[in-house]
Amino acid sequence: MSNLWGLDVQQVRALATAMDREADLIDVIQSRLTDLIADTRWVGPDANQFRSDWAAAHSTGLHKVSRGLRDAAQLARVSATAQEQSSQF
Repeated sequence: MSNLWGLDVQQVRALATAMDREADLIDVIQSRLTDLIADTRWVGPDANQFRSDWAAAHSTGLHKVSRGLRDAAQLARVSATAQEQSSQF
């Protein structure tokens, strides 16, 4: 085990890019499912409850996951930049 602290700038930037890409995929899935749910012929109280649950919890949850991935990606980029700048001295 090394006592060295730091990060591999290229790897962390690649991680951030991958996190953004996966967040984009989650957004696409959320959008497609929302469209499918809206276009599905289904009426009645069960349908209303299902759509309400989707909008209030599930769709919102997917959005929170994608936002969290983007926030983490940004933090990784900031960390990579800080490492890069501190390594230049």
